[in-house]
Amino acid sequence: ELYKKVSFSFMIPTLIFLGVLYASVSARFIFFRIFEGTRHKSSHTVVGWATWAGILAVTWVFAFIIAEVIPFFADLLALMSSLFDSFFGWIFWGVAYLRMRHADLGPGFYKKRGIRGWIGAVVNVFIIIVGFYFLTAG
Repeated sequence: ELYKKVSFSFMIPTLIFLGVLYASVSARFIFFRIFEGTRHKSSHTVVGWATWAGILAVTWVFAFIIAEVIPFFADLLALMSSLFDSFFGWIFWGVAYLRMRHADLGPGFYKKRGIRGWIGAVVNVFIIIVGFYFLTAG
């Protein structure tokens, strides 16, 4: 019983955070497409805020329908999560670190930074490998 309470105390905030994050990214994409070149995109207008709230509401309802109402999509959602979360959670950040250091310090950045550069490069290559492991076998 205690184990369940402790595990849910870590799971619930994480699920809420990721749900809000993914919904916000999706809503931002749609919002920017709708209001490209208008004042609603960059100013606080009633139309802009109402549209933003509407897009988020529709996104959450659509996500609920896919995840819970249609039985087959619960399994599909689990499959999509296992595919995309390993990329966004592991591979993306390792590659982002390596590309940012390369852009800031140039080729051979790990040599220029000394032991910190080598450790950073090795750790992030390891993170990428773990991400590919989770993506394929994991």
